[in-house]
Amino acid sequence: MFYTLGEHGNCAVQPLTHKAVDCLLRRVRKDALITKRITPHTTRHTFATTLLDKGVDLKTVQELLGHSHIRTTEKYLHTSDEKKMDAIARLQFAL
Repeated sequence: MFYTLGEHGNCAVQPLTHKAVDCLLRRVRKDALITKRITPHTTRHTFATTLLDKGVDLKTVQELLGHSHIRTTEKYLHTSDEKKMDAIARLQFAL
């Protein structure tokens, strides 16, 4: 999710370090006047959960997160009361 151009030329893409991501999130949080703690983990979790809530399939989310096993990605599946009510409302009973 976080990539930047490296020092080795404009075609060398290097992943950001964990420290760089922490600094980036700290700056964004400060600029946005957010008081809640934001970490790379919570950002990643929110990213995955939002994708799943928007209907993106689990396999695609697995690939985006770089998980080698689908069971790791399944941890992001949550069922809210709103989702349960929506599922029931989609049922069409023939009377």
